[in-house]
Amino acid sequence: MKYKMLVSDLDGTILSGASKVTFEAKRAVEILDKKGVRFVLCSGRCMVTMRPFENELNLCRPDQYSIAFNGGMIYETGSGKRLSDIRLPRDLSMEILRVLRRLGADATVYIGDKLFVERNSIRQDPKDMNKLVGLPEGIEVYTKSTGMPITLVDDFDDLDEDFSKILVSGDSDKLKVLDIETADLAGGRCGKFFSSNWLLEYCPINAHKGLGVATLCERLGIAQSEVVAMGDYSNDVTMLKMAGIGVAVANANPDAKAVADYITKASNDENAILEVIHRFF
Repeated sequence: MKYKMLVSDLDGTILSGASKVTFEAKRAVEILDKKGVRFVLCSGRCMVTMRPFENELNLCRPDQYSIAFNGGMIYETGSGKRLSDIRLPRDLSMEILRVLRRLGADATVYIGDKLFVERNSIRQDPKDMNKLVGLPEGIEVYTKSTGMPITLVDDFDDLDEDFSKILVSGDSDKLKVLDIETADLAGGRCGKFFSSNWLLEYCPINAHKGLGVATLCERLGIAQSEVVAMGDYSNDVTMLKMAGIGVAVANANPDAKAVADYITKASNDENAILEVIHRFF
């Protein structure tokens, strides 16, 4: 089988543990390009936070595509033109947020390339209630790791658009409890999954990485059997299952490894992408 496209997750897969693009990863993409093989990034990130990595990998050019929001958005990297933009209906989003508030979770909301945080979730200095002293720990860790700026709103109810996704970040044990507590709410109405052990996401029911890759394949005239997909976490499962070859990197979690056709010997920190290229391309 001659594979025509390699689709890769970003964090924990092609990026190092320090969230860096290595020289070897850049070289790997160059090798694919010379072979006439498409390389596509497919991430839970939004377009804004994917752009620096696209630039480093020389992917911001005509006839090149990336997939953001766990399959919810497909866009041309050169122009930024969106080919698809699937969102959570606002009424369902508000229902989810009400439950998360009741359970004491600090949620953040994406609408396109903007990340919103409620003002009342910001900690205040007890000696000066007008002085803001920082974000909740989970949100602060997330914004630092992604480099995503935040927009403060008094209340999520003030947002009148459909949401791209709802995200809760923090302690993994607390998130596991939250995952169970919101199972009935999310079941059949939205997608709910962990994108890392400290990130729980609520996304549109018809937006997942597998569907995003399948949609792009149809547009490009590439059969799903001609795709190799690689990832490391639970939100990559649908992508690994739909590809001709699903690859889990050595550092992947059990969910990804369970559905993979191949598990690399190398981790993301050991440039697993080179192993994938040598084996399948």
